[in-house]
Amino acid sequence: MFDDLIGQYVVEGLENLEKWEEACLELGRGFNEESAKLLYRIAHNLKGGAQIFGLEELIRFCHRTEDLLRLVVNQELSVDPNLVAFLLDLETLLKDWLNQLNKDMAFVPALAEPKNRLEIFIDQSKSASVVKVSTEDSKGAESPTEGTPTEESSSSPELEDHLKEMLASGADPRMGHGGGSGRTGGGKPGAADSGEGKGDSTIRVSAQKLDELIQLIGELSLNQSIVNQSVNKGQMNTEVFENALGATNKIAKALQSAALDLRMQTLGGLFQKLRRTAWDVARQQDKEVEIEVVGDEVALDRTVIERVSEPLVHCIRNAVDHGIEDVGGRESKGKPNQALLRIQAVNEAGGVTISISDDGKGINPEAVMTKAVAKGLIDADTYLTDHEKMELIFLPGFSTAEQVTDISGRGIGMDIVKTAVDSLGGEIAIESEVDIGTTIRMNLPINLSIMDALVIEIGGLDYAIPTKDLSEVIDLSDYTIESTGKTQKMINIRGKVVPLNPLRRYLPSTIQARNQEDELKWEKFPALIYENEVGKFAFWVESVKQQQQVFVRPLADHLAKIPGVGGATILSNGEPSMIVSLPSIAKKMSSKVRPA
Repeated sequence: MFDDLIGQYVVEGLENLEKWEEACLELGRGFNEESAKLLYRIAHNLKGGAQIFGLEELIRFCHRTEDLLRLVVNQELSVDPNLVAFLLDLETLLKDWLNQLNKDMAFVPALAEPKNRLEIFIDQSKSASVVKVSTEDSKGAESPTEGTPTEESSSSPELEDHLKEMLASGADPRMGHGGGSGRTGGGKPGAADSGEGKGDSTIRVSAQKLDELIQLIGELSLNQSIVNQSVNKGQMNTEVFENALGATNKIAKALQSAALDLRMQTLGGLFQKLRRTAWDVARQQDKEVEIEVVGDEVALDRTVIERVSEPLVHCIRNAVDHGIEDVGGRESKGKPNQALLRIQAVNEAGGVTISISDDGKGINPEAVMTKAVAKGLIDADTYLTDHEKMELIFLPGFSTAEQVTDISGRGIGMDIVKTAVDSLGGEIAIESEVDIGTTIRMNLPINLSIMDALVIEIGGLDYAIPTKDLSEVIDLSDYTIESTGKTQKMINIRGKVVPLNPLRRYLPSTIQARNQEDELKWEKFPALIYENEVGKFAFWVESVKQQQQVFVRPLADHLAKIPGVGGATILSNGEPSMIVSLPSIAKKMSSKVRPA
């Protein structure tokens, strides 16, 4: 029970610290009374929970933080970039502290340096002598916002009630957790240390969603009983049976949707992290950057958010560090001193597009080509369009930066960013114009579990093609197939010449059938049309069977590396099937055949 209570305290504390970060960034734009009061309330509530658990070091630290924030609220201490940076550092410290409490209640981080910085800022206030009071004499000090805690920052009444019951019964909430003496300095966390705290593995779900899920389960159970009873009595041809069976199918789909919805999270937390990253880098680089966030209410599956988080952070660092000029550079180009960085998400058919745009110096395609040739990534006589030159940025080992920096010159590269997006079944593209700016777009699936797919047949085997990857399906008997060279065939689709290839050529399980291609009359078959920013690609298949929803199963590591294979599933006929990735196949083809 105690573990649940400390876990709830940690989760609520971490959620409030997300609001802390947002409030700090608002203060970075100038003094904002509401943001200052919110910071004070969060520190106050963290201290309140710590008092219940007897976490003396956390109590004292939060109380002194309250003293600092009281000065900010009363405007007795001016808000400047140094103060905002320190408050953001406090947020990082407190997050780490809370995460460790799940594993070791005696854990205390190294506090000497942050305590010293706290005192320096407090001493800057004209009223420093007034606020320097003993923590023991002022535990009950009134806050400048007493009586006005908001719902979003106040601690949970349920948590407080549980703890009070434990204390009233004489239970020591610290028993078995290292006592209340605390450990100072750089003490190691407990043996259970394995990364993130419990709070990171939980999802807060509204009671309404759980009620809806329970109601659906009840309805499913009722209709299942009717179906079973009808089967037992041999009454499968009755209206009652048909109605119950139809209702069961509808409820199963509703349950599927409701279950997936439980994992959906808005992008607010991720965008807050990106905004913080941009703010930190801009401050380190002495650059003036206005950070604009649009679409943070858009929702994605939690797994998608987690897997795209670090790639997006890398893109933000690149944009501010390498893309945006310093003040002198912008002035020389007639640009305003303050650059604009825009982080945006929009819902689109079948997924979500996240874009990061800056109005910096942009990227010259010729410079990209020159760098790629110098690094031996491509031959100098290779002809590429400007778009294809920009795509070279995603090759392993490529960089356009003139110098390596501690900010974005180490760690993952754009090739790793692309690999991460590809592994999600998404796509990434980059657009840039010299002295105008750069935009990176990621098209991501809403979830990784369920997708609509078109079932096709090749060589006697069934394959699933995500419908989001298809622009259309055509009947080749309506088109004239022309040949260019020995093997390449082309078709004309509404005035555009499109390369036509057998899909079987790119699937590992149909190798034995490739030599039979010449014996088949292509014009008798359907073709799948895939289109990306480069152009269109046509793939002929032997037959198109049906469209259905499929549950995506991940592949083993050695299979996941096979080009063109995006996963596995079980079809409605009970047979296993590979999920084919047309985007990765088209990418492999594009270096050999230029699409329309």
